[in-house]
Amino acid sequence: MIDEYSNDIGWVEYGYFSYKSVTTSKLHLMKSSKAFIVETIVKTLNDLVDTLPDDQKFEPHLNTILFGTGSTIDSLTLVSFIVDLESLLSEEYSQSISLTDDRAMTREKSPFSSINDLAEYIEEIIDPALVKKM
Repeated sequence: MIDEYSNDIGWVEYGYFSYKSVTTSKLHLMKSSKAFIVETIVKTLNDLVDTLPDDQKFEPHLNTILFGTGSTIDSLTLVSFIVDLESLLSEEYSQSISLTDDRAMTREKSPFSSINDLAEYIEEIIDPALVKKM
């Protein structure tokens, strides 16, 4: 699918990583893609980082640790991030999305280990049949 729309795809740089981003005219075709999910996570996290004091600001990247040893954010910031992200994803995908349900909390590896792990988890739980059309 990406090859068909190569003219509409550009590289987006966030901190230490790059990934393909699709223009809004083709976004509905790629909404369940990991790139779109990563873009949504990074945007939500950047919005939150912008509210932090200067000494706590950071550039999110795929390996940014969200929870546990080495985390770049405290627990209160993580809760705010999760609430904001769940709300945005639920609206985007027209389905209730919970990132802290039993499915997430009983996994051997936490979905909050990194942005990449969270994106993979979200990709797993989204029901493609319920993704709204733009």
